[in-house]
Amino acid sequence: MISPAPATTGTGASPDLRSQTDRAEGTRQATYGDWPLHYYVGDLGPGDVDGQGVDNVWFVIDADGKLIKTTPQYGSRRSGSWFGRGG
Repeated sequence: MISPAPATTGTGASPDLRSQTDRAEGTRQATYGDWPLHYYVGDLGPGDVDGQGVDNVWFVIDADGKLIKTTPQYGSRRSGSWFGRGG
């Protein structure tokens, strides 16, 4: 996520895991744990995880900064809609 405003953490997330990284083109990107943060365009609000597992490289990050690679069952929701790329 690229923004001129500093990143903030929501309920349950650790401010200690939140950071930013410098990108090659000169912008800064929010990170959480070891992962750059992205959001999936198909997610409309908090808890949406429609991008989970897309191309087997996009996954939800839990509050501890670790990837969650399991796919939620139909109709279930997980906390948060931030995604990091991982393999």
